[in-house]
Amino acid sequence: MRFQCFTLSITMTALLAGCNEDMASSRNQNSYRPPIVTEQIGVFSGIHRERGIKPITYQSEIKVDSVNAHIRAIPDIRLDDEGGDEHNVTVLKIRPDKICGLVPKATIKEKIADCLAKNPDKTIWNGTMNAGSAESTWVLVTLGEQDGGSTTYEIWMDERTGMVWSDIVAIAGNWCEASGSQLQTSDNVGADCAILGKGQSLCTKYDPVELPKVTWRLPTRHDYLQADIDGIRFVLSRGTNSFWTATVSTDVKARDKAWNYNMTSGTLVAELMNTNRHVRCIGTPNF
Repeated sequence: MRFQCFTLSITMTALLAGCNEDMASSRNQNSYRPPIVTEQIGVFSGIHRERGIKPITYQSEIKVDSVNAHIRAIPDIRLDDEGGDEHNVTVLKIRPDKICGLVPKATIKEKIADCLAKNPDKTIWNGTMNAGSAESTWVLVTLGEQDGGSTTYEIWMDERTGMVWSDIVAIAGNWCEASGSQLQTSDNVGADCAILGKGQSLCTKYDPVELPKVTWRLPTRHDYLQADIDGIRFVLSRGTNSFWTATVSTDVKARDKAWNYNMTSGTLVAELMNTNRHVRCIGTPNF
């Protein structure tokens, strides 16, 4: 009898131990684990700052004094605008003029170095020194000739994203030919790209011989928003018109509007896809 009780005791102890382990395991799986917040290099705060003062991260804002003249928690009305009047931003107005970065087999670093050697004071735009928020640094990758040498085009790289941006590839293109979409009204869309697109794709078929390893596309609304933060309006040639994005607008049910980006003010407006607007392309450098 004592032996049977002893055996029962051992069995119950083992069962309870197993249950406790299962419960602990279940608690570990279901228990809340707070996210690990790390300060990511390159994710800078949009807080206004004095030009020449290094941008700070959002996590570093806790250290900002509200009366700090260099990092301004309280905006200075005289300085802290979007830069459209060029009062608080140094815009790259003198364009590079020496052909550079042409060798197709050169790496992107070699192209940048070549442009720097030939256009030493016109190939880098440093957002820390030339603007007052969270801007990036832009570098010239290629300055090439087109139209039989009568005009030139520039390719710049945003160092923060690593993406390259083309010059203006068209001053009057509709959204369908800019994006390459070939959808037609039978596909339940309002704009008939099979007709409007004219069988063209200004960005996905953009292929300058100097950059054979770049994959090009029409920039999305997000691309332009990030590029706007990084200072694209102060570096690339602006033109006098807005630029198509690849992003369709939900403003109407007909699906016949898309967003375009204004290089002067940084604003976005939805317009009918058959409207003619400027086109520039964004590319992924694969070299």
